[in-house]
Amino acid sequence: MGGAAALAAAARPLPWSKDTAAQVRAVADALTVSPVALDTDALASRVTARGPWRKRLPQLLGMLVALGRAREQGGRYTNQ
Repeated sequence: MGGAAALAAAARPLPWSKDTAAQVRAVADALTVSPVALDTDALASRVTARGPWRKRLPQLLGMLVALGRAREQGGRYTNQ
């Protein structure tokens, strides 16, 4: 995905599902389209949901790192 298209996709708000697999996929997709590494606050700012969902974000990122789908460096995450 090139320049302007990547920025537009990265700026789109993420819907938040109650399904864990869909949550992992949404976080992975956000990392994939982002042209820069993201911290949890940057990821959270893209989600449209309300409530305690934000507590799960570090766990979901940990899953992606463990599966080799994301890399963490200095509290920021990128797509592998």
